[in-house]
Amino acid sequence: MDGEKHQDPPHDAPAHANVVHDVSGTVVQIGRVDRASFQISEPPPEVVPRQLPPKPVWFVNRDAELAVLGAGLERGRTRGRPAVAVLSGPEGIGRTRLGLHWAHQVRDRFADGQLWTDLGSVRRRGGSGISDVVGDFLRALGTDEKWIPPDLAGRVNLFRTRTANRSVLVVIDNAANSAEITPLLPSSGNSAVVVTTHWELDELVADGAEALRLAPLGDEDGVRLLAKFVGEDRTSAEREAAADLVRLCGGLPLALRVIGARLRRRRTQSIAALVRELRADPSLLDRLSMEGKAVVSAACDTSYRDLPEPARRLYRVLGLHPGPRFCREVVVAAVDLPAETVDELLDTLYRSHLVEEDRSGRFRFHHELIRVHAAGRARDEESLDERNRITERIVRWYLRAAAAADLLVMKKRMRRADHSSLVADWMPPFDSATALQWMDDERANLVDAVRVAAKQGWDELVWQLTEALWVLFLHRKHYHDWEETHRLAIEAASRCGNRWAEARMRSQLARALREQKKWAKAHEELSQARSAAEEAGDRQLLASVVEFIGLTHYDQGDYPSALAAFEWSLAVNEELVREKLTNARGVALQTQFIGRTLNQLGEYAAAVEKFERARDLLTELRDDRTRARVLTGLGEVYRNLGRDRDARVVLSEAAETMRRLGAWGYESEALELLVDLPGDDEGRVDNLRRLVEIHASTGSPRTEEYQARLAKITG
Repeated sequence: MDGEKHQDPPHDAPAHANVVHDVSGTVVQIGRVDRASFQISEPPPEVVPRQLPPKPVWFVNRDAELAVLGAGLERGRTRGRPAVAVLSGPEGIGRTRLGLHWAHQVRDRFADGQLWTDLGSVRRRGGSGISDVVGDFLRALGTDEKWIPPDLAGRVNLFRTRTANRSVLVVIDNAANSAEITPLLPSSGNSAVVVTTHWELDELVADGAEALRLAPLGDEDGVRLLAKFVGEDRTSAEREAAADLVRLCGGLPLALRVIGARLRRRRTQSIAALVRELRADPSLLDRLSMEGKAVVSAACDTSYRDLPEPARRLYRVLGLHPGPRFCREVVVAAVDLPAETVDELLDTLYRSHLVEEDRSGRFRFHHELIRVHAAGRARDEESLDERNRITERIVRWYLRAAAAADLLVMKKRMRRADHSSLVADWMPPFDSATALQWMDDERANLVDAVRVAAKQGWDELVWQLTEALWVLFLHRKHYHDWEETHRLAIEAASRCGNRWAEARMRSQLARALREQKKWAKAHEELSQARSAAEEAGDRQLLASVVEFIGLTHYDQGDYPSALAAFEWSLAVNEELVREKLTNARGVALQTQFIGRTLNQLGEYAAAVEKFERARDLLTELRDDRTRARVLTGLGEVYRNLGRDRDARVVLSEAAETMRRLGAWGYESEALELLVDLPGDDEGRVDNLRRLVEIHASTGSPRTEEYQARLAKITG
C-alpha cells in the first residue's frame, strides 16, 4: 500500500489465517499443508544406437575402394568436419554391401554408435520423408519425443546439436540427390557418413565428399564370388566357363547371386551348358528369379523409373543400337534430336550409372545386363514401326560414316555405290589421318550394322555398307568379319539382282580366302564372280575380277597363269584409258603385278622396268598408298639383283608410308623384306618388334615366327 509502513501480523492472529503481501499473478489458497514432497526425475540413460544391418556374408575384393574410404575418413578427421563418401553405381553393383562391409570394419572407431536409413524405403512409404528420418535419428540418440520439433529445420538444428560432441557413423542407403543428404550430416569432425546411390551426387562431391564410382567385378573376382554360391569345386573344374559366365553377367554381383542360386538348385547342370543357354538367349538372365522375384530385371527397372521421360526414351533407343559402344554422333542420328539435347540426356544416363564414357569419348551401357534391359524396354514400349525407323537411321548413319572413311583412305578405287551426295557437306568424326583407325575402332558396330540390315532385309544397305568396309579389311584383315560380311553382301546383291555388286563382293571375299590359303574356295568364288561380271557387261569390272584370279595363281606359285591373267587385264585397262573411260590407275596396278610376276620368274631387269613405270604413273596420280606397294615390289627386285642399299631405301620408304596411312598389312610386307637384308642389326630388331606387334594385333599365325626370330637376336 502506497505510503503505508509495512507491519508484521499480530501474534494473536489465527493460525489458519493467510496474509499475502506484494504478490502479483494468480494466488491459490489452500487450507493446510502438512507435508511437501518434491520428485526430481533422473536424466534418461545415455543411448548408443547400433543400427547397422548385419555384415554382408558374400563379399569379395573391392580393396581399392575400401582403401579410398579409409583415407577419406582420416582426411575428414584432420579437417574438423565429418568425412563423407558417396558410393555410386548401377543397381546390383554391390553399393550397399560395400558400404556395410566398410561400416562394420570401422564401427568401433565411433564410440557414440551407428545410424542407418534406407531412403528408398522412406520414399516408397511416403510421409514427411527426410523430416521423419531426422526424427528417427534423434530418437535413436535418446531424445525424448516431447523435445523433437515438428518441423524439418528444427529437427535438423537439434540433430546437429546432439551430434556436435559425438562420434557417430551414419550410413544412408539409396539416396536420390544431394538435398536428401545435407540434413542428415552430423556436425562433429569425429563422425563419418557413407552414402550409396545410383546417381552422381555432384553437389555433395563439390562440397568435399569422396566419390567412388563402382565398376563391375573382373573375371577373377567374379569367379571368386560365384564360387561362394556354387562351391569352389565346380568353378575350379570349369574355370574358363565360369569366367565366361561372369562376363555374360556383366560382372554384376546381383546377377551372379541369381545365377549362383540357379546352379545351386541344378547340381547336375554344368556351367558351360548354362553359358550356352544364356548366349542363345541373353534375355534369359534378365528374367531369372530368386524366390519368384525377377530381381535382375527389377533392379534395372528401379533406375529406369527414376529417369525423366526424355531420358527413358533415349535409353530405349540405345537399346536398339546393334553394337556394344556408340558415339555421340550416331546417338543424335538415332534419336533424331538436336545434339545439345542429346548431350543433356546422355549426361542424365551417365549420372544414373546406366551408361559409361570411355577415353575415346564413346559411350556404352554400364554392363551387358543393362543393355539387355534397354532392348527389352524398347521392345515393350516402342511400336514395331518406330523400332524399325530407329534401327534404319542407325544403319544409314554407319553407312554414311563408313563411306566417308572409305573415300578418305582410298580416294581412287573401283566402287559401285556413289556416296558422294551422302557424304557431301557432312563433317565426319575423323579426318584422312584417322579414318582407317576410326573404322577399326568401330569395327564391331559396323559389322553388327551389316548383320542387322541383313536380318531386316535391307539388301541395298547390306552390300553398300560391306563395299565401304573394303579398306578396313584390306589393311587390317579381321578375316572372320571379312568373310561373314561379304557372304551376307553376296546374298543381298543376288536378291537385288545386282550382278555388278555380286561380282565385286565375290572378288573381295576371294581375296580373304586366298590370304588364308583356302585355294579351292577362292577359285570357286572367282569363277562365279567372273560369270556375274560378264553378265553385268562392265569391262573394267571384268578386268578387276581377272586381276583377282591372277593374284590367286600368283600366291599359289603358278606364275605363268598369273602373268597371262595380268597381261589380259592390262590390255583391257589400257583400252579403257585410250577411250578415256577411266584413269591410268588400273594400268599402274596391272603393270606392277606383271613386275612382281617377272621377278618370281627370274626376269629381274624386265621386272625393274615394270615397277619403275608403275611408280611413275602412281606419282602422277598422287596415289601414295599404291605407290608404296610398288616400292615394296621394287625393293624385292633390287634385293634379288644384289642392290641391297637401293632395296633398303625403297623398302624403308614403303614401310614408313604404309605406317603413316595405317595400312599395317602392306607395312608388314615391306618390313618382312627389310628384316632379311644383311647389315643394320639395330634396325632389324626394331622392324622385328613392329612385325610382332602387327601380326599379334591381327591374330596372324606368323606371330610366333617373328617372336622367335626376335628372341634369337635379343636373347
